[in-house]
Amino acid sequence: MWLSPCAYLTSHTYGMYVMRVASVGLILQGTVMTMDPALPFGEAVGIRDGRIAAVGAVEEVRAALGDEVEVVRLDGAVLPGFIDAHHHYCLAAFDAGAPALHLPPGSSIADVLALVERASAAPDGGRWLRLQGYNPAKLRERRAPRLAELDEVCRERPLFLWAFSAHEACLNSAGFAAMGWSAKTADPDGGAIVRDRRGRLTGEIVEAACFLAEARSRESLLDGAEDAWLAAAEAHGQELLRMGITRIGDPGVPPSLERLYLRAAREQRLPVTVHRMPVGSASMLTPRFDDNPTGSGPAVAPVGPAKLFLDGAERCALCVSVSQVVRAAAVTIRRAIGGAGLAAIRAASRRSGLRRGPDGLLHQGILFWDQDALDSAVS
Repeated sequence: MWLSPCAYLTSHTYGMYVMRVASVGLILQGTVMTMDPALPFGEAVGIRDGRIAAVGAVEEVRAALGDEVEVVRLDGAVLPGFIDAHHHYCLAAFDAGAPALHLPPGSSIADVLALVERASAAPDGGRWLRLQGYNPAKLRERRAPRLAELDEVCRERPLFLWAFSAHEACLNSAGFAAMGWSAKTADPDGGAIVRDRRGRLTGEIVEAACFLAEARSRESLLDGAEDAWLAAAEAHGQELLRMGITRIGDPGVPPSLERLYLRAAREQRLPVTVHRMPVGSASMLTPRFDDNPTGSGPAVAPVGPAKLFLDGAERCALCVSVSQVVRAAAVTIRRAIGGAGLAAIRAASRRSGLRRGPDGLLHQGILFWDQDALDSAVS
């Protein structure tokens, strides 16, 4: 087990101190929570070479590590490392060097476009530009950038502008051309290429369309960037350790990044344990069942479970009655009259249309699975 330096309730200074001396040997003395029913609490934990070597009574830990090691008496409690069950580690490493679009609430689309323009000015060789983090709900205009706006600041290279939700994105005209999409292209199953009332592309792509473009842009940029990914993955893991996280579940690992995970495991460059949840090459929504069974593989990077998409994040599937729709519409109108103006109506209209289901209720959203496939998956 890796030591998680900040996974105990004491000062951050101690956490950095542990990182420096753990290779020699160290005993942390205090209340140790083990999460083991046979030994719920210990008095001390011993660390050697960055790993936990012993847990138990002070005398037992000292006997395991020797009398010469240093003892740090803590005011707080030592906790096991935390597990982040949904953490896109491989994508965090892949996009580590890209400018972020995480702007404060109240920022404008002009602020987003300024960052895009600055990033697009870097030498690129015509390759995709990937930027992530804008949140339409927090922008003053409460909408995503439009196609014409994106073309003004990034015309020559394909642009993939990924929203904070990670379930929708925007493309510029070069991006649509790289995908082979036009206003006449049919929506992919479980997704949407958004058009305006006249049938023209708005620039937005949702769910399955978003994931297709994400995969295309990622795979085109990964060629020649393998060493950079390994370095970023190692640095990201060290940062997680500093936060007390020692194990994560990566819920979307395509074959190309799986190969890099395995290489990182061989080269001992994964500071945390990563459970790899396999997805296909074409999209995160593409299932992949040709991998080894769950639990197999290196101890630091085992195969994880399959990821089952059941909703669409901000566009998740809803089921409502007619009376509920009427009440929601009334609330929206009251908000508009009460000061929110047209912004409240625009926000409500961003949702996809309602349709009546066989149960007599109104359904809204994007469903990734038909009923037969869903029944088969959970049976």
